[in-house]
This record gives sequence, C-alpha cells and structure tokens, in this order.
Amino acid sequence: MIEYTVQVPLPILSVFKRKLAILKRRCVHVGTPDPVVTEGPISSMTLGGEVCPGAPERPKVKVQVQEFTIAVEPPNLPGGWKVLGVVETAEDLKGNLIHAQEIENEAGEWVPHPWMETYRHNSMYCEHCGTERRRKKIVVLESAKGCLVQVGSTCLSKYVAGITVAYAANICDIYCWYEQLIKGLDESFDDESWMDCSGPSPVGFDTLEVLAVTADVIEEHGWLSVGAAGYGETPTRDMVIMTIEAWARHPDKLAPSPESRQEASRALEWIRSKDSSVLVGYMGNLALVLAEDMLLQKRFGLACSVFAALANEENRAAKAAEEERRQKLSPSTWLGEVKQRIEMELTLDMTFDIDGQWGLSELHRFHDQDGNIVVWFCSGRSNYEKGETYRVKATVKRHDIRDNVQQTVVNRVYEVAK
Repeated sequence: MIEYTVQVPLPILSVFKRKLAILKRRCVHVGTPDPVVTEGPISSMTLGGEVCPGAPERPKVKVQVQEFTIAVEPPNLPGGWKVLGVVETAEDLKGNLIHAQEIENEAGEWVPHPWMETYRHNSMYCEHCGTERRRKKIVVLESAKGCLVQVGSTCLSKYVAGITVAYAANICDIYCWYEQLIKGLDESFDDESWMDCSGPSPVGFDTLEVLAVTADVIEEHGWLSVGAAGYGETPTRDMVIMTIEAWARHPDKLAPSPESRQEASRALEWIRSKDSSVLVGYMGNLALVLAEDMLLQKRFGLACSVFAALANEENRAAKAAEEERRQKLSPSTWLGEVKQRIEMELTLDMTFDIDGQWGLSELHRFHDQDGNIVVWFCSGRSNYEKGETYRVKATVKRHDIRDNVQQTVVNRVYEVAK
C-alpha cells in the first residue's frame, strides 16, 4: 500500500482536487482500484516570518489547512514482478529521491522497503539496456524469487513483457505523485492570488505586522480614512494592503522598521488594555478586531484606524491635563499697560494658523509662571516650540477677555537672553 498524508491550504483546495483526479486516471490506466481518500480535521497554520536564520522576514499569514490521507494499491505487473519504488535523480541534492512502496514489518508498522535506501546513492544504471547515462527516473523491481532489478523508466515496457510504454509511465507517475502534488501546492501557494480574501477560506495576517506596516505608511503618507478619501486619493487601508503584497515579493526591502514595530506594539497594548465589556460602537468593534492575533484583509480598514483613535485619546488627555493645570493656577490677569514695553518669561501652550484679511498669521498662546495668558499674532512663522519657555520683550497691544478669562494681547515680540 502506498500512503500519503498532506496538509492542503483551503484557498488552493482546487489544486489538490485536480492533482487527485490525475492520480485516479493513472490508477485506471494500470488497473488498480481508485485511491482511498480520507479527510482529516481542519486546522490553522501560520506561515511566513523568518524562514531560516539570517533570511529576510516575510509577512506572517495564518491560513486554514485540511489534512488528507491518500492510500493507493500498488500495481501488479505480469510475470510476478512487483514495483518496489521509483528512484529520481536530484541534481541539487547529495543523493537520489526515493519514492518507495511501504511494507508491513513484524511490529505491524508500515515502513519503506529496507532495500530502497541502498539506492540513495546508486548510479542510474539500467539492467535492461546495460547503459549508465543521465536518467531522470529508474524503477526498482522485485521478482517472484525476491531478486531486485533496476530498470530505466523508458525501458520498463521492454523489460517486463505484456505492458505498454504508457502503462510504464503511469506507474512512475503513481509513485511520484506525492512529490508532484507538493510541488503543485507550493507553486500555487507562492502565487499572489492566494492573498485574495474574497473566497470562502480567507487568509489571516499577523495583527502586529499589519499595524507595523500601517505605522510605516502613516509616517510616510499620513492617515487617510476610507470615508475621507476623495477621488484619486488612496486611503491608508489600501496602501497597507499594497505594501504587504509588495513585502511578500521583496522581504529584504519592504519589511517594517523597528520604530514602526514599536509604535504598533504600543497601539496594540493600548487597545487591549481597555475593558472591552464597557466599550460600545466604534471602540467596541476596534477592540474586538484587535483582540485577535490574526486579521482578515477585510478588517484592515478598522484595524488600521487604531492609530487615529490613540492619537485622539492622547489629544483629549493632553487638553484635559492642560485645563486642569490652568484651573490650579491663579486666575489670569492683565499684564502691563496698553502700549507699554514689558519683559516676561512665557511658556508656549499652543499655536495655530489664522487666514485673515491680511493674509496668513500664526496665533501663539503663552502663560507665565502665575498663570496669566498672553496672546501674540505672528505674521508668517516663528521658531518657538510648544512646551518651551522663553524670555521675551513685547509691547502690550490691548487687554481682552475671552471665555471669561482675561488675556493680554501683545505684538513686537523679541526673545532676549535669559
């Protein structure tokens, strides 16, 4: 009995079925029963990452696989001959590949025929034509008396009376079918089409790596949601998908940076630290999706938005902290007299652009050590940075009240040495 066990990724199950149909046709041609196919359980398999030490990492994907066991009855040849197996040359390996029929030993275990390993390093000599040349396959036969003979695959029909060339070719194909199957599955799975998640067996992508790619994309192009993307604009989600597909083709060039991986870990830790039982709406959906270690491609848009959600929360927290700080300070009062030149030590709270009738200006809002608010409208751009403290001279332009808070508006601001 020839028995094979294989894990078949569900996205390319059709490839397996085509190969199985070929095996059935081979069995019909040599007069053996149809192969017995036993379906096993469906499980998940993670692929990608670091294939071998030192090699570039590929994007990790999680895919569903199903185990199949295929049992084939070996063909019986005329004249009492038995096919023990097929030896195939492998120029890239230090030996031959052995496709052997298993036999039952004394312990009741199915193991390869003990004589087959002696052909691991044998020459490809044919005992029919008596020549040793470059052959792809030889067939190892056992006579009714137990003698072993090796015959070239093209000479098999001449050596064994009563079989045709096509019959001999089908025998070789049956014994080598498993390797052909594995090669076919590998080639199909290397094709980018398996990344299409529209089918019934979608592929999952490692959550952390998707977010790391997202961080890279946002760093280079900024954040753009699907809803906000206009005509001709590419949202962040689509750019992430394209980047992951390109990373799979060029793992040495497009892997996420260490900084992006750290940012992704921070965002993932933030959303997972929240109590999902009290989250509702968008945040509830976001926490649910990112609780998984693998993401379907159709969830990318929601998952990638975690960075925008984190930035919004951090901005709200910063504003709340600033408001709390202001409330702890003494109430703001006006400084100096109008048109008076005064010297102050101010900390910059915020800046934003104002497009008015006189063109673009930049509003600066400061506070001093007593909590007094100072406002300055700067023409163009300044070099002042938020959170930094400066000692300046300025002219009081006017005294204003905004939101019931007194603030001093100044102009002609110059920094002086501390």
